[in-house]
Amino acid sequence: SRGPSWPNMHGARAMNVGDLWNRALGRGGAVTQLQADLRRITDAELLAAPPTEVLTSVTQATHVEDDRREILLHLQECLAETASRRWRRVHGGLLLLEHLLRHGAPAVISEIAEGRHFDPVQRLTFLERFEYGDDRRVQNVVRQKAGVLRTELVARLQDPDTVRVPAARSPTSATSSRSPGVSSPGIGERGGASAGGGSRGG
Repeated sequence: SRGPSWPNMHGARAMNVGDLWNRALGRGGAVTQLQADLRRITDAELLAAPPTEVLTSVTQATHVEDDRREILLHLQECLAETASRRWRRVHGGLLLLEHLLRHGAPAVISEIAEGRHFDPVQRLTFLERFEYGDDRRVQNVVRQKAGVLRTELVARLQDPDTVRVPAARSPTSATSSRSPGVSSPGIGERGGASAGGGSRGG
């Protein structure tokens, strides 16, 4: 008899581990507009800046508590990437963090200072040693951006006016108005050395 039929991994878009994990958790359905916007920022194929309207949309969402939590969780996942072949996601995360620091709701800095989400200063410190042997230009861009953002973030966290906890938002203002959207397609990845001088990616 014939053996099991395996999916074709050479098509326009091979299924990655994230796809499999999302399916296992029942996340294979339509995504929200916020999730679609986040993917457009962090899954971009080039080093170019994301569309201004997308960054603005995500920035406005930081004023809603539930959306802000989702944004920072997504940011944490991007900055925690260990395989440098996924440098696009790392670089997109840095661009997202930069925009949030400069244009996001005051609660973004306050909650980071309180340790409510993750430690971006630590992640930025690691990314200052990011390695990508396949393209030194990419490596340098990520390292330099991480260094600039770490310096800026530390300064903001040390400013008592910046980390002042904002007034509590009303229940109606904390309600997200995001509607389901359409998932954006993934992109191909290249192999390379792992971030932080670890083992080489597969």
